[in-house]
Amino acid sequence: MKVLKLFSAFVLSAGLLFPQSFSITGGHDVVSDTLGKELIFDYVITNNSGSNLTLGIVRTSESLPADWSSSMCFDACFPPFLDSIATTPDFASSPLSPGESREFSLHVFTQNNQGTGTVNLKVLNLANASEVITKKLYATTELTGLSHVFSFSPHITVNYGSLGSEIIFEADITNNSPVPLLIDIIRTQNDLPADWTSSMCFDVCFPPFIDSVSTTETFASSPLMPAETRPFSLHIFPLVNEGTGDVILKVNNPLLDGDTYNFQFFGTTLLSSLNPGFTAVLATEDTLSGMFGEELIFELDLKNTSEVPLIFEIERTLDQLPAGWYSALCFDVCFAPQISIIRTTDEFGSSPLSPGEERSISVHVFPLLTEGTGYTDLKISNTLFPESPVESHFTTHALTTGLERTENIPQIFFLSGNYPNPFNPSTRVGFGLPEASQITIELYNILGAKIKEIYSGNAAAGNYSINIDLQDQASGIYLLRLNSEKFSKTIKMILEK
Repeated sequence: MKVLKLFSAFVLSAGLLFPQSFSITGGHDVVSDTLGKELIFDYVITNNSGSNLTLGIVRTSESLPADWSSSMCFDACFPPFLDSIATTPDFASSPLSPGESREFSLHVFTQNNQGTGTVNLKVLNLANASEVITKKLYATTELTGLSHVFSFSPHITVNYGSLGSEIIFEADITNNSPVPLLIDIIRTQNDLPADWTSSMCFDVCFPPFIDSVSTTETFASSPLMPAETRPFSLHIFPLVNEGTGDVILKVNNPLLDGDTYNFQFFGTTLLSSLNPGFTAVLATEDTLSGMFGEELIFELDLKNTSEVPLIFEIERTLDQLPAGWYSALCFDVCFAPQISIIRTTDEFGSSPLSPGEERSISVHVFPLLTEGTGYTDLKISNTLFPESPVESHFTTHALTTGLERTENIPQIFFLSGNYPNPFNPSTRVGFGLPEASQITIELYNILGAKIKEIYSGNAAAGNYSINIDLQDQASGIYLLRLNSEKFSKTIKMILEK
């Protein structure tokens, strides 16, 4: 109620600020178009007095790009060099009768040079010089090249509170243009639980029934000046009923059609640091073993169990790997090994998880160059509650000697390329069997002559790693062949001594 009284008092006082005998209405003080167009400022001047009124209009200053010019029209149009006109017979005009309204316009002619210019006008009652209205007009061709002449940047779009507490969303509005801007903010949706309300604050705060505010005197505000940033806030008041609600705001600049932002804000009383609204379940084992060149993948299923969209942060807090190994994070897209923190935001090619949505996170470990064991830790948190993360610890092993098997069962037969290649004198080869098989592994020279049999016999299903030592062979190209009843493949290896 206090906000409403203050707002009403302002509106009443605003009507008393200009008790003079004439008024100027309509038009924009900023006009934009493409180069070569005529930029027109249209206004209506009204005689509010009980007698005839003789007005003077003076162009007090003009700062325009080279080759631009301006002229005034009031009953008749006048050449650019004329800086003052009046409602007198000398200017093909006549005084305004009581209650009469007449159109006035300023025309700016743009030529050759892109830019922004200003024209200052003074309109005065020639019978009473103290009755003056001044205007500063901006003409520009620079706005049409901007995708957004202003930016609307919410700090967050999802927030929480408890019943009876105020849920606040803050945003920054910045004028990116060279001219003052009017900004309209319209609440297009107010879908809240019963007995909840919302209100907007922009320079001043407004009662809940006000669905539209702007940077005009009517709303105790003023246009945003070039490069100015001004705060805006949306306030949701959750009363009586637990629940979740959302408010959609449309923020636009009326000067340029389509220069608009739409944001949806979610307020809820159903989240807390004790219930951050998500689960992260390990979908694979937390310990994996493999061979050189084999990618080891840990997967987690992340689910939003809340009623609001959630932004998640995934951080690799430990990456203790042997020399030559590296790991990478994947969430919607995969990232370079040096990226240790990713989020479900546009910046990372992602988006918040919708209510009930489930997505997979994966950590990829690449064991290269040396044998050993590595450790990778992951921390997953909802950005609303960073103090309530889910943490996972992963262990990877890679082996370099003998025929080694892990219990992980591949889905297909495979024979990987050897690593390193070229090599001297030994190299490592990996293969996988999705089922128990009778296999042979044989070595041939480049002419197809068999040199030796590496392995022959039964092998259980699993991933395997085998070391190939050619200490007794000459430099050259060798062929390694794996045969089974259902699979056969040959790879090329290069020995360089």
